[in-house]
Amino acid sequence: MNEVTLTPTSNDAATRRGCGECRTCCNGWLSAEIYGHKMGGGVPCKFLKPDGCGIYESRPELCRSFVCGWLKPGSPFPENWRPDKIGFIIREGLWEGKTCWLLQYAGKEDPSAEVMEAMRQHTIATGQPHIIKKRYSWLCYGKPEFQQAMLKLSQEIMGEMGLSKSLFFW
Repeated sequence: MNEVTLTPTSNDAATRRGCGECRTCCNGWLSAEIYGHKMGGGVPCKFLKPDGCGIYESRPELCRSFVCGWLKPGSPFPENWRPDKIGFIIREGLWEGKTCWLLQYAGKEDPSAEVMEAMRQHTIATGQPHIIKKRYSWLCYGKPEFQQAMLKLSQEIMGEMGLSKSLFFW
């Protein structure tokens, strides 16, 4: 297994990352409604064109405010984790006022053992919990309080037999 270490990128404007050829957030792996058109479950945004967003200048606030965790200044994720290359979308969230991470399946393979180990080590080193949404299941890693909060949330959203049947804890 290759070791992957997560270290923050520069906050310097000159070295900030760009989307490049990545269109993963628009390819239908996030659920949204854009000007009356639903995307999600692998159905891409109606306005996605081969060279990017066809309505970029007039895109809705939902799109304008989306922040890819890989693009975020200071992102701890390596270059080769760009969403279109690694197959999942990285999103930053908050749990109890602290950063937590969601790695969401985006149509390719489930995260490799190296990715899962890197995230586990990142959580141990930083205290930042994470959730990995795989194709058919979810993995949570963090303090027991985080895991219990995620289980409770899954039960509230999907009922006792919903997400909790596919939610696993490390």
